[in-house]
Amino acid sequence: MGRQGDSLGDVRGRVMNAGGLPVSGARLTILDYGGRRMGDGLADQDGLYRLPVPPTGEYAVLASTVGHLPQVVEIVVERPRGTEPAPRPARAAVVRGTVTEDCLRMPVPEALVVFVDAGGMVVGSTLTSAEGCYEYRGLAPGSYGVAVLHRQYEPLVRQLAVSGADPEPVDIELTRRLLTFSGVVRDADGRSVPGVPVRLADGSGCDLREDADDEGRFAFSAVPLGMYSLLVEDPPVTGERVLVDRDRCDAQVILRRDTAR
Repeated sequence: MGRQGDSLGDVRGRVMNAGGLPVSGARLTILDYGGRRMGDGLADQDGLYRLPVPPTGEYAVLASTVGHLPQVVEIVVERPRGTEPAPRPARAAVVRGTVTEDCLRMPVPEALVVFVDAGGMVVGSTLTSAEGCYEYRGLAPGSYGVAVLHRQYEPLVRQLAVSGADPEPVDIELTRRLLTFSGVVRDADGRSVPGVPVRLADGSGCDLREDADDEGRFAFSAVPLGMYSLLVEDPPVTGERVLVDRDRCDAQVILRRDTAR
């Protein structure tokens, strides 16, 4: 599923299947990370769609159609435009569970859990608690796609069958986003410094370490989103705190000895 924005104030793109062919009639829905539905529409016979741009912020576009799992594309809207969320229908059954991360099994709070029916309609959503727990009431018996979204984790989509009898237990594990972080080590005069070891430390003891090349450049290719200390070990220098929340290739490490040593 591809998308783009244009100067006319919409989000547009094309829905395609795994073979690269357009999918007609797919339903598109824009959701914010609080679970509000900000707009929807249908793909035409060529798989093309246009959706109204919601207010400034970060959103997810869900595409769904019969016979396919929902797909997710995340977008950032930088130009304000007003819109109203659509109401959520109330139904009967209960789905509950826990969202955790797949490494240490720690709970993931404020993850958005979205339910999409077999026709591609977003029928409801909810947020996880501080303990990673969620509960949603209102699904009729049937098959649904469940999409789980969080800024620090890769989007996840799975299938769910709701019987409508007892609460349906649906526990979900998310994988942290892995980003690239690279840059160059320089001395106080701006010259690159080759061969020095560079380390990203998050305080948990699971540090990342790479050696700068002959031009002083270093690169980390699989960094989980988070806050780190960026350190040079030889010669040792005071670490700089960096937030890794996107791919970055312009980090600068200036070698200045720690005056406390």
